[in-house]
This record gives sequence, structure tokens and C-alpha cells, in this order.
Amino acid sequence: DIDIDQSGAWQAAQAGSTLTSDDLSSLKRSGTFHQVDLQYRFDLGMGTMLEPGIYYMKANTDGDATSFDRYGGRISATRWAGQLLMFCTLSMDYSGYDAVHPIFDRTRKEWEYSAMAGLGYASPFGWDDFMVNVYTGVSKEDANIGFYDSTNIFGGVGLTWMF
Repeated sequence: DIDIDQSGAWQAAQAGSTLTSDDLSSLKRSGTFHQVDLQYRFDLGMGTMLEPGIYYMKANTDGDATSFDRYGGRISATRWAGQLLMFCTLSMDYSGYDAVHPIFDRTRKEWEYSAMAGLGYASPFGWDDFMVNVYTGVSKEDANIGFYDSTNIFGGVGLTWMF
């Protein structure tokens, strides 16, 4: 439950810890998040589309060390070939945090890179309003605080109902 967020409480309870109640308050993660996107789809003909986009996100959380500004961009390509849909998206963003993280004693900054590709098959079994989808992707977060570095590989299968 985010209402009882206790980030840093374990570290503060350890013998010799220098974390204060103000430090713990700066780690609170609840708050408001706002995002603005700008994108445009170019129809290249023969069922091929290209869609570049940029976005900005502002996270105004209760803790200054978890508040951030994020700037990013992405480009997606889509191609229809009969009943088959092929798609690929590449994205990159940068997040700059508002204050020094009290546990790691530096202000967090990170880059995230991701790629996703997939296939869709329209009207499986003659079902006109459905599409079967399969996709996979990878994302990498590279932060100036090693604790936040990560690499994720994901995939999925789905059924889309278009109504």
C-alpha cells in the first residue's frame, strides 16, 4: 500500500545510520504524474506506416529525491501484409531527479533504451473483429546510481478485440 510507504526505514533503523526523518520524507513516492505526448503517423504507402514521437513527463512526488522530469522519444514502424501485421518500436528517454538521494548521496540521473517487435494476425479462425498478437522486447536502464541499473526482457501473447 503506497499510503504506508517506508522507503529507507530499514536503513534508518540500523546501528550507525545517519538517515534523518527529513531524509526518509525525501524518499516518499506518492504524488502526481503528468505526461504530454506529441506524435505523427506518416503513411508511406503499401500498408507501411512510420510514427515518430516525443514526450515529457513530470513526476511531482511527496519526496524530492523521487520527483523527476523525463524527456523521451520513440519511433515506430508498422507494416500490413494481407492479414499479417508487423511492428517495431525503438525508444530512448532521460530522467533527471530533483534532489540528492539520501542513501546514495547523489542526485539520480538515468537513461532508458528499449526495443520491441511483434506480429499480429487479423481475423483468426474467420473472427472478423479479432487479432492474435505475439511480441517481444528488451529495455535497459543505465543510472548514475548502480542500484537502479536494470535490463529487462519481456514477451507476450494476446488476443485483441476491435470494437
